[in-house]
Amino acid sequence: MGSILPNVKKDFEWDKAAEKFIRPFTQVADITFSNIDKKGKIKLRYFFLKPETHMKEAFGFDREILCVYFSYPEIHSRALEQIDDILFEFKSRLDQMVCIFICNSEKVASEIKDFVAHDSERVCFIPFSESFLVEKKPNATDIKLAFQDNMYRRDLFAIESPIQTDRGGFFGRDEIILLFVNRIISNQNSGIFGLRKIGKTSVLYAIRRYMDSKELGKVVYYDCSNPVFYESHWQGCIKILLNEIINQIIVKENLTFDMSKFDDNSAPELFYNVVVELLSEIPGGRLTLALDEIEWISFKTCLKQHWNTEFLPFWQMMRSLHQRTNGAFTFIISGVNPKCVEDESVGGYDNPLFALIKPYYLRPFDEKAVRQMLRTLGKYMGIRFEEDFYSKLIESYGGHPFLVRHACSKISEIITERPITFSKKDFETNKVQVNLSLQKYIKQILNVLAVWYPQEYEMIVLLSKGELKPIKNYLTEKPEFLEHLLGYGLVVNVNNKPQLSLLILSSHLRKAKKEFAEMSSSSEEDIEDIYAEISRKRNKLELILRDFIKTGLRMKYGKKCSDALLRSLPDQRRVLLSTFGYDNIFQNLYFNELIMILSKNWDAFQNWFNRDLKDVELWLKTINEFRVDAHARSINEVDLVFLRVCFRRIEESFSNDQ
Repeated sequence: MGSILPNVKKDFEWDKAAEKFIRPFTQVADITFSNIDKKGKIKLRYFFLKPETHMKEAFGFDREILCVYFSYPEIHSRALEQIDDILFEFKSRLDQMVCIFICNSEKVASEIKDFVAHDSERVCFIPFSESFLVEKKPNATDIKLAFQDNMYRRDLFAIESPIQTDRGGFFGRDEIILLFVNRIISNQNSGIFGLRKIGKTSVLYAIRRYMDSKELGKVVYYDCSNPVFYESHWQGCIKILLNEIINQIIVKENLTFDMSKFDDNSAPELFYNVVVELLSEIPGGRLTLALDEIEWISFKTCLKQHWNTEFLPFWQMMRSLHQRTNGAFTFIISGVNPKCVEDESVGGYDNPLFALIKPYYLRPFDEKAVRQMLRTLGKYMGIRFEEDFYSKLIESYGGHPFLVRHACSKISEIITERPITFSKKDFETNKVQVNLSLQKYIKQILNVLAVWYPQEYEMIVLLSKGELKPIKNYLTEKPEFLEHLLGYGLVVNVNNKPQLSLLILSSHLRKAKKEFAEMSSSSEEDIEDIYAEISRKRNKLELILRDFIKTGLRMKYGKKCSDALLRSLPDQRRVLLSTFGYDNIFQNLYFNELIMILSKNWDAFQNWFNRDLKDVELWLKTINEFRVDAHARSINEVDLVFLRVCFRRIEESFSNDQ
């Protein structure tokens, strides 16, 4: 049996009514603190409850619980915001995931549920009406059941969006957050790279929260995948970022700035003026720009061709601002692959990001981080885990936090008993259903590699087949490919041989091939549609490619274009085709010969393409290899997905958006 501590009782000398509704909680906790929050627009009475042993054991509480009394007849969102502020103010003392909410409304449970329904990170409210506490005088069992009803029904594993708060959902990244914060403090720029859904955006939010809480500076976050942003030219992007600074800092901090000359042309200089003025106003005197999904404004990866040239002035301006402010202005970029900082030059000019940004990979969790995440979230849901459960998850999902969480979400959906302890056997029994539920996320991870980084994608496919010889050839020519895949945590080195680290990835690729083969053999109509699609796309592409190469060689070599073309072909074909005129030669070239001519005269064509020669060769060779319509061969889903990516990327290079 708990009690109301003496310092709290002093407050009740003037507020006897509060004692009536807080007294029932002494059956499960001590009342250790009481105060009235007068900082917000609403007056809130709040208490701290220190749970007794039986409550700690049942719900895993290791800190005190916030209890808030709301005296108004209707719940307001600003009251919930004030609760967040109280939790943050006492975050070292209070449990950040749970709050007892007392209200004089009889519909408090349904009303609070409506408020938090669409916020997966919102604190778990345990609602009580004032009349229930005062008139019904609930016992310890009644109160404990209220906690169970509201906590056990939540699925804390199934959060889809990036984590934006420290409220129990963010794990395993403390070291890299401190690393990035220290780099900002020491005036350095950084890059964070990793797979989709690995937590890059959550890390950027965490860096922003840390800088704010310690008053070390301000971080402005922006997602470059916004079409309005990446479709704009670089001056327009500067204007958009300037608006973000205004909205995220100037307005929030009640600062003022003259925007009367605000247009695209003046944006770069105005951007500099705003940053310089802010550096003297904001706590810490530092401003960091965090640009997420950097591929969308990078050369050779963005779908919009203007970033092949405008990447330079955009980042030259950013680098200049970094230098002019002596490093008080910094930037962090985030994406799937660090290509934009690895290439020394862009279009023949020095890459402004080369050697200016140090890339770091966000790797999957180790077993310690997986254990911490699952234990912390599970205790609020009435779920515990046996030790062998963690190692099985690591083996299957490589420690990818999103996949691990959603695997547990599916198991908790299948096994609804609470409280419960999950074991390795529970995972094995439900593994098929769990993995089926994860297929869409696996496809997303693989498709991002297929679209942005086709050579790394092909290595993954080859590894799933156990074909190491072509991989060794890749690594001899491009050793950074293995570094990328190791950084992603997709591959581990075992006895100096690369292997896939995620069993689900390998099984997904094999299963997709098998299922698609079965579907194709049993559905003649489907495979005929696929044949027709491939034939139509390849024939169209071949006509475009012939005209493109014909025009490109003529523009570069003039009257000697025939000689340049024939030099690109094997001796036997050169002799045979030398009797034809220049235009007629193209009517007699095979698709693989077009690829050969393009490769050997790449300097005449590279400005038309949005990628490296190796990428373009891979796309074209894949299109040539899978002539399944001509040879009546089958094609599996994995290869079909990649073939469609190859068609799309080549078609984009020949689009009107040059």
